Amino acid sequence: MIIARACPNNSLHKSDGRTAGHKEEDDAPMSFVRLTRPDGSPVAINPDEVVHAAPVPASGALMGPLTTGTRIVFRNQSHQDVGELLDEVIARIDTAWSVRAAALAAPAPVTSRAPRDSR
Repeated sequence: MIIARACPNNSLHKSDGRTAGHKEEDDAPMSFVRLTRPDGSPVAINPDEVVHAAPVPASGALMGPLTTGTRIVFRNQSHQDVGELLDEVIARIDTAWSVRAAALAAPAPVTSRAPRDSR
């Protein structure tokens, strides 16, 4: 299964991770997804770097330390196997994207200035 997502401004990413036509969305905080490595330790991934996710290969040359779980491939061609099943990984990534989109859509908080001392 391939996970694809268009950038907020529909541009391509440059090699430095920034988008052409830098916009305010690029400065928004990243939403990381917390998953579990094969050894049981936690790992946080940036969902914006994910290009592909599929069940871990259960046999053959590409088999990893897990017999069930998900293999996540990133933009830099590295991968991370996690113990969570594919549906769970996709749900967490979708949630992270939704949270980030909601944060971008929320209006900035309005603060009032303290009155100046007119001495």
